[in-house]
Order: sequence, then C-alpha cells, then structure tokens
Amino acid sequence: MRPHVVLVGMVLAGCGKKTQDSPPAPAKTPVVAPAVIVDAAVVDHSALYRVIGQRVLAEVDAAFPAPPVPAAADDRNIPAIGECTRPDAIEQTGIQSLLPDGAWRFGCKDPDGIVVEQQFVREKGGHRDKGVWRVVRVNGKKVTKLGEVTGTPEVDWQEWAQENTLGVLVLADVDGDGARDVVMEQTSTEGGVPHHTSVLQLVRSTATKVTRLGELDAVVSVHLALGTKPGALIVGAFPNESDKEPTYKCITPAALADCPVAAQAAVAEKKRDLATWFTSATFTPPTDRAVLSGDLDLLGVQGDERARLLATLPAKN
Repeated sequence: MRPHVVLVGMVLAGCGKKTQDSPPAPAKTPVVAPAVIVDAAVVDHSALYRVIGQRVLAEVDAAFPAPPVPAAADDRNIPAIGECTRPDAIEQTGIQSLLPDGAWRFGCKDPDGIVVEQQFVREKGGHRDKGVWRVVRVNGKKVTKLGEVTGTPEVDWQEWAQENTLGVLVLADVDGDGARDVVMEQTSTEGGVPHHTSVLQLVRSTATKVTRLGELDAVVSVHLALGTKPGALIVGAFPNESDKEPTYKCITPAALADCPVAAQAAVAEKKRDLATWFTSATFTPPTDRAVLSGDLDLLGVQGDERARLLATLPAKN
C-alpha cells in the first residue's frame, strides 16, 4: 500500500453573547472538509533534483575541466594547455609565406618554435590529386615536418572514399620537462561508414621523432585533471557503438596507459551525464526505487536529500 498524507480542514462554530431574551442558539455541527489524499510519489521534487545536479556539475567541472577546444569551428588556434601566446596577424602571414597555400591552425610561441597544422590539396596535371594534412614546427625561417598523411581531398569526400586526416589534438607538457609536447591524432574513416579509427602520436618538445602512443576505435576527446603533473592528460575514447562504455587512458611519453586519475575521469563523466539529466527541462524522476538509489549513490547524495527523494518511492513489501 502506498503511503499517503491526510489533510483535514475543520471550521469551529464561534460563540455569540447570550441574553435572557434570546432563544437558545441551535447547536452547530462542526464542518469537516473532505479528506484530501496526497500521494507522496507524485510530490514534485524537481527543484531538489535540479539543486543536486547543479552542485555535482560544479564539482565535476572543477576536477575535470572541459577540453581546451577552440571557441569556434573555424578558429585558427590549436588547443593548448597552459599560458599560450599566439602569433599575431603579421607573424601568421610570415609563417604562411613559408608553407603551401591552404588552411592553417597555429600553436603557441614556444622556445622551440610554433607548431602549425596545415591542410592543402596537391594538384597533378591541373587537377586535384591528393589531400595533404601536415604538422610542422616553424622556428624563424626553419620549417621542420613532424607528420604528414595524404588521402582523398576533403572536397571529394563521399561514400566509399578513404577519408584520412592528421591534426594536433592538443599541445601539452606530457613528459614533465616544462615544455609543451605535440599530441597528434591521425584519423581514418571510410565515407558513409560510421567507423572512426584514431591513432595518437607524440612528438616531444625540441624533437622530431614520432612516438606511436596507441590506436583507438573511437571518437577522441581530451580531458585534463587538475592538480597533477605528468600523466594528468587524459584521453577519453568514445566508441562508435552507442551501447559501449567510453574508456579513459592517461597519455604518457611512451603510450596510452591505465592510471588512477583516468579511472576517476570515467566516473566523473558518468556523474556529469546524470547530473546534466537532473537539470534538464525535460527531466522526469525515476519510478524505480533501486534505480533512484543507484543514481544517488553515483552522485554521492546522502542525508536529508537522499531520504526525501527515496521517500517518494517506498520499498516494496
């Protein structure tokens, strides 16, 4: 039997002044309002869910800030971690004069040079031949190639086309020497097929040797954990199949590796998803007590907040 609350309203007769000439006042029967049954399960606790969601989101965002992605899709800045001075318009023009025509993205003005990502089309016989994706380091007039892939030009991407790319995932100090290293991502996709393979590569500062960190059959994004040194750069691998859980690895100088902070990031991402749902305008509370209890466990909800929400879904006898 579901619990309910009975609200009873009662109006009592008032007392008037009695005189000898006044006939006795007829007895008044107390008026009892009909009982109102309020089902505890339908009490609106949306505000409490929203407060919990907002609090958890703030906690997760503080521990695992959003990836340092460019502000807009056409942004010409390569994502970088830490203070980063970018080349100004005049410096960018000078760099472009050293490189083939195409599209560019620019890194930071670091002591070892400026990392530049470029994309252009190589022609042959007056026609488009190959798309080229290249990453270089420019130091003065010196241009050092760090990586390159070729494939179908992006303008010709369509079903069955082999769509290859190479770009800089992030500039970050991976080895802890105080200088930013280059984490590159090489992708391969067959046009029209929802299959995305990413190979992560590392070029350490002042070096040109490429270290293959690992391959991920997934869409890749970067998360950074606060308060840590080398190994704090976390890559989140989100599988192409929606029914598979994302995996998280730490980027080390030698490979993608399991590490405690990556495991924490995996839990944090689950918290972020659930807390975002709690704050959604279309949120509907769970109707299963076990599910609700598990959700509150994940978010670390205890005490009065937990008791109030669980009371809406009593345990089954």
